[in-house]
This record gives sequence, C-alpha cells and structure tokens, in this order.
Amino acid sequence: MPIRLSDLGGKVRHVRVQWEGEEVNVTYSPSANTTALQLALQQAAADDPVEGTRQSIHLLTQILVGWDIMQEPSSNGKEHPDEPEPITEEFLHKLPASFVMAILEAINEENVPNRRKSGR
Repeated sequence: MPIRLSDLGGKVRHVRVQWEGEEVNVTYSPSANTTALQLALQQAAADDPVEGTRQSIHLLTQILVGWDIMQEPSSNGKEHPDEPEPITEEFLHKLPASFVMAILEAINEENVPNRRKSGR
C-alpha cells in the first residue's frame, strides 16, 4: 500500500532509561530522527568529538517529545507546578554526559527492530 511522507510522522514511542539507580521515562518521535540528522551526527563525530557531542544534544532536542525530569523548586522557595524541565540544549548541557548517552542508547536500541522488546 503506498504511503506519503506525512504518513510517517506523528507517532511517538516511549522508552525507560535506567541510570545510576534512577529511572526516567522518555517519549520521542521516531519520524523526527531523520537520515539528515543522523548523517550530520556521524560526520560531526568523525571530524571532531566535541562537535559530535553538540550534534547529539541537537538530535535529542529534535526527537524528544517529553520526559519525566521535573523542574527544581525556584530560588524563592516556591515550588514549580509539577512540570517537566523543557527539552532544550541549555538544559541537556547541564545533565551528566553518561545520562545523555543512556538516553541516546535507549532510543537507538528501541529503533533496532530485532532488539526491540516484545510488547512495546
């Protein structure tokens, strides 16, 4: 059955990321993970590891739809409503590098059809 490019968009997947005894639920758009983004990431990583890391962060800002990393209380003592941290390059740069890699690995593992766990 023929499809259009627009038929491939709009779907999301959920992965659970385990890191240092913590668990984070991540929602991402597989269709946002385009070949162009992957090529830019691979080229950057091959040319310069620092640029590869920047491209990894950029990739996450493009494909992540949501997560349950919640905002910290504000400095004036008032709690933020139960809202997740925005998915921005600035925030991702604050996260431990190994945690960012765990997110990327969980998404990559989910996208390899033979590795995908049944029931997802």
